[in-house]
Amino acid sequence: MMTSLRANPARRLMPLAAAVTPLALLALAGAAAPKHAAQEAPKGPTAKEQYKNIQVLKDLPADQLLPVMHNWTQSLGVRCDFCHVVETDAAGKHVGFDKDTKPQKGMARKMVLMAKDINSHFKIVDKAVRCYTCHHGHAAPENEPPATAGR
Repeated sequence: MMTSLRANPARRLMPLAAAVTPLALLALAGAAAPKHAAQEAPKGPTAKEQYKNIQVLKDLPADQLLPVMHNWTQSLGVRCDFCHVVETDAAGKHVGFDKDTKPQKGMARKMVLMAKDINSHFKIVDKAVRCYTCHHGHAAPENEPPATAGR
């Protein structure tokens, strides 16, 4: 049975997500921070206060930034270096995460904002749109349903 766009407003979002996600990394919101993170006041420094070049998740508590990033890597089936420049300095410390060299990082920022926008404007999604919603563990979201055996 086919669902009309009018009956299911979330279906209107599918072409939008497909159009802007090919290089997405971070997105949105599995990309967005966990629900509880947005509701609690930060007890320590914010991500912007502790890390360099934070543009989208500025108010996220700093101690939640890495868990959010790890969630994104799982949601997209990628590693940190998909979006970030990861270099090692003379002391063996990983550096370069703050660089904006890779276009995937910029796309991830756009995806996070897109997910936040969807979550705030479409009650039907119940604030549950995350990176995994479209990506299902793939860097580029799948636009077709999986083939069904026996059909």
